[in-house]
Amino acid sequence: MPRLSGEAIEWGQDRRYMVLKAIAYMASPPPSNHEFWATWSRAVTADGLRTAASSVNARWDEATELDLLIEMFAAFALDQGHPNWSRRPAIRAFMEDWPKCGT
Repeated sequence: MPRLSGEAIEWGQDRRYMVLKAIAYMASPPPSNHEFWATWSRAVTADGLRTAASSVNARWDEATELDLLIEMFAAFALDQGHPNWSRRPAIRAFMEDWPKCGT
């Protein structure tokens, strides 16, 4: 969460990451796009993303599909070659295909 320090803003995260999260939020389709969200949900389940995220921090226990999408989009956009993506093949495939699905 950003904090004000005098006249400066302390973002708490890399600014590029924050911008990418905003882009993911704006680019994500509405809940009525059932095909998109069902595909994303299958990727999350296939890779055990929710369980993995919750094991890192309990705040992810209540994360929405949108929350997970925003975080994964930003991480993927910043470093598509990171070794962790080999452990998340369904998420990686989803991120690679997202621009092609017209949303």
